[in-house]
Amino acid sequence: MSTVDRPGHLSPSAVWALRLAGLSALVNGAGFGAFDVPAIWHLARDHEVWYFASNPTYGNGPFEAHGITVSVPVLVAFLGTCLALAVGGALLLVPRTSGVVVTLAGVVMCAPFWWGFDLPFAWFNAAIVLVLLAMAWVAGRMAPRPGP
Repeated sequence: MSTVDRPGHLSPSAVWALRLAGLSALVNGAGFGAFDVPAIWHLARDHEVWYFASNPTYGNGPFEAHGITVSVPVLVAFLGTCLALAVGGALLLVPRTSGVVVTLAGVVMCAPFWWGFDLPFAWFNAAIVLVLLAMAWVAGRMAPRPGP
């Protein structure tokens, strides 16, 4: 069991940085994933991109400008990456070392979709997650270790 799996061996600031990173990743994954579900349903039913508040959800972005048609499989793939990011965030709330790995994998998997759907808030949120993970790492390295 690593030191992150035992929160008592991390400084309180490292634990809180991990938890805040987890909350931010969870909000990102769950938020974009929640909008993806009705977008999938609408695209499958009506064969057009769903509009919310006069804005296209997951359409009319760089994907389409580069010839990638937004389709149900593309939206389902995005939902899967959002789920991975949300699971990673939930694991960081505990905190678990596996949460760091799953969250970083979720960010990497979501990034092409964030670009392709033109989602600037997702990039901002991911930057916050990465900064908080770095802060947790630094705080964990600076924590006093029990001596022999």
